This record gives sequence, C-alpha cells and structure tokens, in this order.
Amino acid sequence: MVYIIVKEYSHYNKALPNWHSPKGRYISSKKQYYDEVRQAGLIPYEQAEEIRRDNEEIAKKNRGYSKDTIQFLESVSSKADKKGKVRLSDKEVKFMIDNGAIKDRDKFSKYLPSHYQESGGFS
Repeated sequence: MVYIIVKEYSHYNKALPNWHSPKGRYISSKKQYYDEVRQAGLIPYEQAEEIRRDNEEIAKKNRGYSKDTIQFLESVSSKADKKGKVRLSDKEVKFMIDNGAIKDRDKFSKYLPSHYQESGGFS
C-alpha cells in the first residue's frame, strides 16, 4: 500500500459537503480537515474495513434460501408459459405475503367505501 505524506494541508477537497468554491471545500490546516471530516460523518479507512469485515461474517451466515422458499420458486418456475409469464394462485400469493416479499393489499380493504366491499347487496 502506498502512503502519501501530506506536509501542507492547504487544498480543495471535493469529498466534503458545503463547498466554498466550484473547486470544492477549502481546507487550510490539519485541524480543520479533521474537524470537517468529523462533521461530515466520515470515518477512517481502517475503521470502515473493520465494520465491513464484521458485516461480511454476518452476511455469510444469512446467505441462502430456506427449503420452503426453494420449493416455492421451483413450483412457480414450473408454471411459467413459453413467454415466462406466471399466474400465481391464492396460496402462492399468501406465501409471499407471509414471508414479506409483497405487501398485503387486503388489510386496507375495510377502509374502502362500501361499494368496493366484497360482501354486497343493497343497503
């Protein structure tokens, strides 16, 4: 890895917010640079790498699908027509709602006007 030693901190930085000029944010000293970086919410590279490594371990544990999901995907892909279009059954839509793949549209149906309700007849 190449390390760059900066002896003079006077420069324009485009990575920081609130630019002073079209060239970027003007930094005049090392203290101002560290203050601006802290205000922008940036962290050092080493700390970011450590966070990434921790999250990578968690992500490796969570990768993959459950057996139910694999079975569902296989059943849906077998139902596809020659253009790849799939018509889902009520059970498959319910499975997707239960697993959080799609939102339940019917939970708001009780708030619709009465002429949209399934139970009907004249009132």
